[in-house]
Amino acid sequence: MERLRQTLGGDVRQDRTALDRADRLAIELDALRGLCGGAGTSEQRRVLSESLARYRFSEPEHQVVFESLRAMSGRKEISAASLAVHLNNRGFPDLDLEKYFAAAPPSVEQALARVDELRSAPNADDGVAQKRMSRS
Repeated sequence: MERLRQTLGGDVRQDRTALDRADRLAIELDALRGLCGGAGTSEQRRVLSESLARYRFSEPEHQVVFESLRAMSGRKEISAASLAVHLNNRGFPDLDLEKYFAAAPPSVEQALARVDELRSAPNADDGVAQKRMSRS
């Protein structure tokens, strides 16, 4: 799988710079947009999806959308309408899906590189929480 990532252009950052919540949310959104955008091959989208399989999203809505996208992954193309139906059937009827189907989604290669960055970076918010806990 690592060779496939290198082939796709997934440039894993070697520095372990912490990402704050806003950075994490932006990367999560880009990854979901990459899965929704229909760009790239089905194999590229599968690799992107697999790279997020064990990731716990910072935003619960992102987690719910990702789970639906994975459940629908056998389809050739996922539309906003089909995702809305799937989410509605799961009990999430009121999600704004337009942000996931943006006019210019990132390429799957870009999304995968960002996910690698996300997975390799420590969470800046974890350090803040640990400092607060050590003070008590």
